[in-house]
Amino acid sequence: QLRLVAVMAFKDKNIAMLEDVTGEGHLAEQGTPIGRNGIITSIEPNLLLVTETYETTTGRKIVNKIPLHMQKQ
Repeated sequence: QLRLVAVMAFKDKNIAMLEDVTGEGHLAEQGTPIGRNGIITSIEPNLLLVTETYETTTGRKIVNKIPLHMQKQ
């Protein structure tokens, strides 16, 4: 379980600062693997989008988009 705590905007990309349940901080950018089968596909000022892709036992491809919103303090 991660939460979005900050987004740093640079000229060519955004970097997300994430915090895990132990309070440890992590930096991530677009394309960073996260969670199970997840990849960060977008980082906006108050939103990080994780896209999880997996196959069912019947071979059907499932795509799940998970938004992580910045929590207001």
